[in-house]
Amino acid sequence: HFNGALNISKFGFSLPLSLNFSNERFVYNYDLPAIRLPSYSFAGMTPTFKWASLLIGARTMDFSPYTLSGHGFRGLGTELKPGSFYFAAMYGRLQRAQAEDLNNLQSLDPVYKRMAWGMKMGYDNGTENIYFILFRGWDDPNSLDLTENIPGRSPADNTAVSIQGQKQLSEKYTLSVDYALSAFTEDQRMNFSDENGVFPSVLGFFKPRVDSEYFHAIKTSLGMQVKWGQFNLAHEWVQPGYRTLGALFFNNDFENWTIGTNLNLWGDQLSLSTNTGIQRNNLNGELPNTSRRFVGDINATLTLNESLNINTSYSNFRNTSKLSTLSQPQVLVDSIVLSQVNQNANISVSYLSGEEKNSTYTAAFSYNQANSIENDQVQENGLMRNYIASLSHSYVFTESKLSLTSSMLATWNQTALQSIFSTSPTNTEQHSFLED
Repeated sequence: HFNGALNISKFGFSLPLSLNFSNERFVYNYDLPAIRLPSYSFAGMTPTFKWASLLIGARTMDFSPYTLSGHGFRGLGTELKPGSFYFAAMYGRLQRAQAEDLNNLQSLDPVYKRMAWGMKMGYDNGTENIYFILFRGWDDPNSLDLTENIPGRSPADNTAVSIQGQKQLSEKYTLSVDYALSAFTEDQRMNFSDENGVFPSVLGFFKPRVDSEYFHAIKTSLGMQVKWGQFNLAHEWVQPGYRTLGALFFNNDFENWTIGTNLNLWGDQLSLSTNTGIQRNNLNGELPNTSRRFVGDINATLTLNESLNINTSYSNFRNTSKLSTLSQPQVLVDSIVLSQVNQNANISVSYLSGEEKNSTYTAAFSYNQANSIENDQVQENGLMRNYIASLSHSYVFTESKLSLTSSMLATWNQTALQSIFSTSPTNTEQHSFLED
């Protein structure tokens, strides 16, 4: 296995390169014969010159939370920022086809090849902006030859449009709006619908079928600037069933009313950021029960002096994370696992020492509670608890541009079926050459 990164920067031109490669290998199991896993490679670069960037290969783009949201793709993209104008576009493959898993040896579900294109364009003068976003994603129905129909495994088709804007109402007040419409077809092998008009066809980029559905999401916020910080009142409403192929997983059927703060206190020694409020679900009243819960996150950074820094955070907002499973003999594949994080807490302490503040000690601890996501469904009985603790020391030799770091990482992962504890000592040497 090999991964690397290189950044070339000269005369205002930047060329970051990245590479991730693994050759074909065998994975062994106590009860099964060795399984051959295919090789893979991910390589990409983003050459940039002044206000223009080109994305080539395996890259990631983020248009908005309701359209294309940090989903990796393999293809081409661009981002242009000439003055106050903005334009971004992408085209590529979101996921490759994965055939049926013979005899279910590796517990892999078949998936279709998924392609997408999208664009985001608008105007931003620093205090006010407006953007229009269009995203198209679709599965190739000919990329798989399934022997039987599998529930939740049909070639989907999706078009999502969004309008974002921010308006300066006065010197103190700012209004922001983000509205999105997602047209989604679960199975594009269905017959076309007889509906006509601009709305169901989404500006001509979507052909509605008999199982096509339309979903809405909107978020508005009002910000107020004060002498020692900022306050924000926000409302977010996401219709039940809202989905976009531009996100790995999307939470829907919820409404949030929240109040946020961003404050600098005690002579800027304490930086405090909060976002708290009430969340409810069952927006269309079709569920037997409606739940209301307190949601919030808090992030506090305390700088006691020029040497000691403490940071803490907590959140119970639900978000989706990608987790790489650990390589264990009893695990058949080390694949990407999706999880919905329900709670997350972190604390870290760093201390600088030495005459040139070139010696750094760091201690950190984090905890999260999550449920696994399978076939676009949150597994409520798949609760996971993860504890991570680390200690590290870094020393920089300023004259020789050499840095040495030693660290120890401990992880404890708990599920209903197993508990895994691991420790990882690491020593790192970094040196700069050729005028950095």
